[in-house]
Amino acid sequence: MKTRLKFLDKTTKKRSACADHFHIEFSCTLDRPGLLIEKGSSDYFVTNNVMTDAFFFSMELKHEFEWTIQVDGKERTVHSQVEDIWVNSPNSAFSHNNQHPAEFLVISIDAEIMFKHFMGYLPKDKLLFLNDYNIYDERLGYMMKILLLEAQWGSSGEGFIDNWLKLFSNYYINNYSNIQTLENHVTQSIISKQQILVINEYIEEHISESISIEELADLVSLGKFHFLNEFKKSTGMTPYQYLIDFKIEKAKKELVETNDTLVNIALSLGFSDSSHFTRTFKKHTHQTPKQYRQTKK
Repeated sequence: MKTRLKFLDKTTKKRSACADHFHIEFSCTLDRPGLLIEKGSSDYFVTNNVMTDAFFFSMELKHEFEWTIQVDGKERTVHSQVEDIWVNSPNSAFSHNNQHPAEFLVISIDAEIMFKHFMGYLPKDKLLFLNDYNIYDERLGYMMKILLLEAQWGSSGEGFIDNWLKLFSNYYINNYSNIQTLENHVTQSIISKQQILVINEYIEEHISESISIEELADLVSLGKFHFLNEFKKSTGMTPYQYLIDFKIEKAKKELVETNDTLVNIALSLGFSDSSHFTRTFKKHTHQTPKQYRQTKK
């Protein structure tokens, strides 16, 4: 059967056909508008600036594969394993290219339902959620499987679904949003200057590679979302912005102190090619690398 999931083009808000080829073996709403659970498979999955209007959770059930995603305008390869979960919040666009077979369990929950079952105050206008392609969370995965079993075989009734929604929404919001930071009203970052130096050393050593947020978060023993909040409080910018600034400053030094080619400098700093390097450099300095070198030498 066809999927009932709603994938929308972020720009036009019209329905996207990106999932029309999905093979859905099970689909159920549990008689709850705004709640949908599906189990199925696909031979490939390619999207470009696509979103859902609900919270979206997709667990890989069988295969291990690599796929290409777009993060902050930059292409990155992610490795997904069995029971990894792709999490995406409402109206957050995603673009990716997966040319590998997948077997998945998907749960879609409208924001109204998610927030309704959260037991506590929610500052919705300030609430931010983590979007990630390969979360491994045994508890989150277990809750998804429990709902599938109830949808397929159970007869526990309305009370079970209400309790499941409370458990799921509270766990998800407490662990994958900035709710803790908002509740604590913390203004000073817990990331110390010494830890920033450790991060700088790691970037310096791995600057030619693709450095992920998870790698930097692990250096200071923080979860990804907590790290994003604390890092911005500490430095005034996101890790991605910080990493780009780090590379630009190093590029300036290389351009002035060496006669290395733009291609070699680009590759040594982790840019995909000299064109990517030139675009990024000009965006930040309002000069091309060549122009910068000429004015500084």
